[in-house]
Amino acid sequence: MADRRYDHGSAGNPRVNFRRAPEARILVSLAGLIAAALLMVAAAVYLGSVQQDKLQEANERRAVALSVSTLKRSLVTNVRDYAWWNEAVRALVLAVDEAWADINIGPYVYHSFAYEVVLVVGPDDRPVLGWLRDSRATSAAAAALGNQLPLLVAAVRRSQAGPSLWPSAPCFLARKDF
Repeated sequence: MADRRYDHGSAGNPRVNFRRAPEARILVSLAGLIAAALLMVAAAVYLGSVQQDKLQEANERRAVALSVSTLKRSLVTNVRDYAWWNEAVRALVLAVDEAWADINIGPYVYHSFAYEVVLVVGPDDRPVLGWLRDSRATSAAAAALGNQLPLLVAAVRRSQAGPSLWPSAPCFLARKDF
């Protein structure tokens, strides 16, 4: 709607002056305000999604860490069971019985517990017997554990409960999904 204002010209004759209404400025200001509000809402949604992603990643890391911890406890329990198994002591400590080990350690552990690498380490921390899945392969099993082997042996020896009844006890290592 036009605003009519009277202007008295030089001759004193009244003239009608048509100007744009002030509503146009208000509408432009209002449109700018709405655009700014939409931009702020978009920024808030984006920042919220970034924060949600960070929380999800942290939760997934905790879940993976818990899973690895559970698997580690299971592995330590199995290793400890085998370390105190009397028959294993007779067949691996007092005298190495490879035929017994091929039946009761390598393939048995692979098929029963799904450990793909099994290694019996002697008191000198050197591999005595090893299996990859259900096949005897001492060197390959040691190689599969790589340069982590000395660290694993040290960790297993530290975790053995109480004084060792056999000072020259072997160490039993196993690994899933290598």
